[in-house]
Amino acid sequence: MAANILSDAFQNVSNLNMSKERTKEVETSFTSYKLHYAIRLLKIKKAPGWDGVNNEIIRHLGPQARLPLLKLFNRSWLTGKFPIQWQEAIITPVLKKGKEKKRQSKLQTDQPT
Repeated sequence: MAANILSDAFQNVSNLNMSKERTKEVETSFTSYKLHYAIRLLKIKKAPGWDGVNNEIIRHLGPQARLPLLKLFNRSWLTGKFPIQWQEAIITPVLKKGKEKKRQSKLQTDQPT
């Protein structure tokens, strides 16, 4: 089920069209070993993105499920294009324990009025 969610998410956002020749070149840019290493470094217990896929799901992907991910990263890397959804984020400020809630950031208060 998790692999299906990941696959669907990447299919929906990946629309990079390249020639077969360029695709072969792209697929050699990042190796599966480098991807495996990067995935091992992912922190778990982090909130998922808009697609609902968290790092723990990605860490449990097998070699076959990682292949489309590797191709997507390579295509994005070499073309300089990536899914627009990767530019979007939902940011939720979390108040630290013992800190007072302020209405304006320091940056806003330092600016002349």
